[in-house]
Parts: sequence; structure tokens; C-alpha cells
Amino acid sequence: MRNLLIAAIGLALSMAIPAAALETALFVDGDGVRLRSQPSLESSVLGKLHRGDEVRIRSADGQWREVWVPKSRQVGWVAHWLLAQVPPEGNRRDIAYVDADRLNLRTGPGEAHGRKGILERGTQVDVIAYHEQWRKIRVPSNGEFGWVAGWHLKSTGSGGSSKPSYYGEHRWVGADRLNLRTNPSTGGEPMAVLLEGHKVYLMSMQGEWVKIRVEDGPIGWVHRDYLKTERPHGADGGLLGGDREADPDSTWGAPRWVGVDELYLRPGPDTENKPMAILTRGKKVYLMYLQEEWAQVHVHGGDIGWVFRDYLKQDPIEGYGGSIVAVTERQEEESYDTRLDSLIDSMSDDQAIVTKQGCNIRQGPGTGFSVIMKAGQYDRLTVHGQASGWLKITTAGGQQGWIASWLCSTRVEPPALPASEVPQPPSRAVVAGQGDPLGMGKRIAELALGQIGRPYVWGAESPSSGFDCSGLVYWSHGEVGIKMMRTTWDQWDDPRGKAVPTESLQPGDVVCFANTYRRGVSHVGIYIGDGEFVHAPGRGKPVRIDTLSSRSRSYCGARRFY
Repeated sequence: MRNLLIAAIGLALSMAIPAAALETALFVDGDGVRLRSQPSLESSVLGKLHRGDEVRIRSADGQWREVWVPKSRQVGWVAHWLLAQVPPEGNRRDIAYVDADRLNLRTGPGEAHGRKGILERGTQVDVIAYHEQWRKIRVPSNGEFGWVAGWHLKSTGSGGSSKPSYYGEHRWVGADRLNLRTNPSTGGEPMAVLLEGHKVYLMSMQGEWVKIRVEDGPIGWVHRDYLKTERPHGADGGLLGGDREADPDSTWGAPRWVGVDELYLRPGPDTENKPMAILTRGKKVYLMYLQEEWAQVHVHGGDIGWVFRDYLKQDPIEGYGGSIVAVTERQEEESYDTRLDSLIDSMSDDQAIVTKQGCNIRQGPGTGFSVIMKAGQYDRLTVHGQASGWLKITTAGGQQGWIASWLCSTRVEPPALPASEVPQPPSRAVVAGQGDPLGMGKRIAELALGQIGRPYVWGAESPSSGFDCSGLVYWSHGEVGIKMMRTTWDQWDDPRGKAVPTESLQPGDVVCFANTYRRGVSHVGIYIGDGEFVHAPGRGKPVRIDTLSSRSRSYCGARRFY
């Protein structure tokens, strides 16, 4: 009864104060705070939170906040007056130092948030929360707090290069199967599984997490409770899902140089991982570990991350020194969206979320069909299936139609619809130059099909040596006397090619895909009909046939050169 009275008084007082703006990360400001099922004192209690516990805000209802609790992985409601912007003194995730001449302290995690102060180089800060590549910090000397870009912080001392005293010490895995993760949280993608008794070396610590180098393996994060100072008796150890390849490139610490204008550095070996930074041509890195087409690298003067290994060169690039470019807020929004991620988590397998503003919903699967209406960004659609890279959908208002799949995000790949359910494009005059009177497109497709099974080799463009993706396109066109540019991005921009609507694709057209290893068009193949194309997918994957629907999220258009 007393607790209810105190809470009621707190509610009455807080009603006179404008609700604080929603923050990405807040902290429990009380002992035994109840996590409730609904925004009400009468709702059931899901659990108790302790002073200093971090919570992530999902939504608001008056003076209540719906929160996700990373520690217990629960979702529930907490009264806003029981949350604080910073944890109690002494509570931190890490100690770091400013590694920039003048570092902006912002009100939120991103360049769009206002600046509230400037931190000078060498300033010691307590890291109290993480949000993607941003850090919420508190300055112990004056109590100031806010968000800063994480790539301008170093955990190596005041502007120096010294390592923690424990750096390089060895430990042994003390659990039967321990996940090695890309990030210091249970939300980090598992890279491999370590078996009991495997030897590892300490690199750094963040709260309950330890960054380690696995003996004969990659670098990643594990929970510190599962590391032992002595090897468990009878345990031989092992590494699952990440064995080192027998490859001359796999020499630990071997230098390499970035061989393309822009190369994403990611926290894990998958394009689903949000870029940490962009490495420019000529940037020096050191090999740590290889996993299929990915390489884990230590960037010279920078962080550790993953890149596509095919874009690393063994020798310095003449005339290029390279650099590390921070991924700006605008660039992140182009490919990633926190609100979109939340919506995807909450939708069912038969739904899609529109990712762009003002997207056309048409009468059929293609730009040749008339527009019925416009869909707004974040609109939720019901998906009935797909055909030729288009989704058959129903809007929240009950309107049925079709929308391009590359304008939507889905949790699963929608099923292909039978031909009887797919409208045929309306008849229209053939645009000059788009036909194939000499059968050249058919010949290009046949040439590409004849290379199925040839190995993928970066930079190669012939049956004798193998192909990379743009090399296969370049060679097959050259065989019929068509000149075109060599690289993927140049083939997309080559003025000799003409844009082809999806519904008008013909054998021999060049199909293009975006945002795989870098921003923009980054993969190509040759269309062969019936929604299929032939391409050179990547290292370890020979030339083969795939469907456009299997890559609907990255498909961005087509070009015709014949």
C-alpha cells in the first residue's frame, strides 16, 4: 500500500513536468523497480529491476515507458520518473579516452542530434551505453554526459598506445559450447562455437564481456564467466563453424591494401552487419582470419572488422594512401534504419514494410502497369507472393496491387506465385533498340550458360582462368563483338547500356544488384529467362544459375547492351 501511495505521488508530481524526450538508453533510478505488463500500476509484475540497470525505450504512454531490458531480454513498462539519464556514479561499461582534437558531445546517438559540448583530446570518459557505432558517455571530472562517435574513442590510455596489463594473457574456455560473437552482447551474431578447453588470448574488456583472439582462429567477444585460468581436465578444445582455411592468404598479421575506391568495414562476416566505417583505396590492413569470401582485418591505425577478401591486394596501391571514413548518419539511413529494424521484428512472415517514401503500387508486376496508389515509408503490407521481383500485396486499407520487392523489407522470402495468378503486361510498341532481331541477347545468355561450373576468380574474365561477376558479363558480351566497361559499377553507368524494366527482361540483359559489399551497384549477372540469371557469386562458389526472387532485396535494375 505504501509503495502504491509513493508511486501515485510521483505520478501527480511528474504530471506537472513536460515528459522528457525519449532516449535510446536510460537507467533504473531506484531499487526493486517493477517491470509491468501494461502502463498501469494495476497491471501484473513481470520482474524487478535494480538501480543502474540499463533499459532501451521502445514507446511511450503518458508518463510510462515501454522498455527492453538487455540484461534479462524482457519487454515491459516502467514509470518514467523511475528512470534516469545516467547510472549511479561508478557504474560504467568501459573507460575510454578522446582520440580527436575536438569531439562533439551530442544529445543523442547520431549527427542529427544537437551538440551540447566539446571534449578535448585525451579527456577520460566513462562509457555507460552503446547504440550501434555511438557511445553514451559521462565525464567523471564534471559529470557532463551525452553521446559521442565511438570511432573517436580509444580504450588504450590517455592518447597513448599502451595496452591493458592483461593484454595477451591466455585463458581456456570453461563451457561445453561457447559462442564467439561479433559484438559484446548476446545480440551479437555468433561467428563460431568454442569447445571446452580451447586456448584464447585476452585483448580488452567491456563490462561482463571479453574481447579475445582465439588460438588458430578469429577475434571476437565472449562472456567472461566462461573463461578459466587453468585448462579443464580432459578437455581438448576446438573451434566449430570457423576453421582456418588452408590458404596462403591466411598468414596471421600479413599486410594487405584496399584495392577499390570504397570498402565497407563490418563488425561481422555478413552484409547484414551494419558498416562500422569505409576504407578507401590504398588503406593498409593486417589479416587476422579468413572465412569463405570474408577476411577479418586489423585496420592500420584503426579498428578490427570484416571486409570482402577479394578486394584486398598483396602490394601497396601506387598513388593511394587510403583512409578510414566514418559512416555518417545519412549513409546509415540509406541502407539501415533503426525504426525499420523494430518494425521488421514485430511483423509476421506474410507481411512487408515499405522502406522508401512515395512508392508506387501498380496493377501488375512491372513498371508497364498503371499506378493504383502511393505507399508511404513504413507502411505495413500483407504479402500474398512474388513474381519477377515484385510482391503481390494488400494494403492496410484493403487495396490489392503489386509493389517492387526492392522497395520493401520482409522477414522471409515470399513464395513464388503460379503463372495463372500473375497478370501479363499490357501490350505496347517495342522501343527502338530494345528488341533482339539478330538474336544477340540469346547468344550472350548461351555463352554465359556454357560457363556453369567455372571457378570464381577475382579479376578473371576467361574460361581458362575463371570469372568474377563483372568478368563473366564482360567476356560474354565481348564474344559477340559488344564493347562495354569492365567493372560492376561502370557496367551500371556505361552509357552504351539502356535501362530495362523488370517486366521487359530478355535473355542477355545484365541484371544488377546493390549494397552487397559496398554502397551502390556491386554485383551483376546475365538474365537467361523465366526469372533466372547466371552469375559468378563469389569466392568458393562457381558460376551457377540463381533466381531473381532469391536476391529480390538487392536487385536494383537491368541494362541492355545489344
